Amino acid sequence: MQYSPVFLRLRLHHYSLHRTRRQDSLPSSDLVSHALRDLHWLPVQQRITYKLCLLMHLVHNDRAPVYLADSVTATANISRHTRLRSASSLRYEQPRTRLKLGERCFAFAGPAAWNSLLSYIREQSNTNTFKRHLKTFLFEQCYSTFTA
Repeated sequence: MQYSPVFLRLRLHHYSLHRTRRQDSLPSSDLVSHALRDLHWLPVQQRITYKLCLLMHLVHNDRAPVYLADSVTATANISRHTRLRSASSLRYEQPRTRLKLGERCFAFAGPAAWNSLLSYIREQSNTNTFKRHLKTFLFEQCYSTFTA
């Protein structure tokens, strides 16, 4: 039996919430999102974005497997874009897709996640520094509505 990616993401989300409740011994009436924030855990969608951006960072710094590096194209490497300002912005081209299914492949999702980052995060060459800035960025993005 095959499961859809949406179903699997939902299952992972529910498992994450269940694991948080067990770790903090929360009653079922308490909000798990506050516990996730206190544990410094990212929600499932942000974890997926984190992994995509980390892979794109490895591609950008020539430390990724060849098959991943060959699936994406830097804007600076496209001949018709060399004179544009975007050629020096460390961005990657997103291929055009005809179906929504095509947006799930790494060639599309990786550059989309990478291009959504702030420039100072994309400019990091040290992987540990990149991870720290990336997690802080994603953490602030998803938990900015909560007050301390």
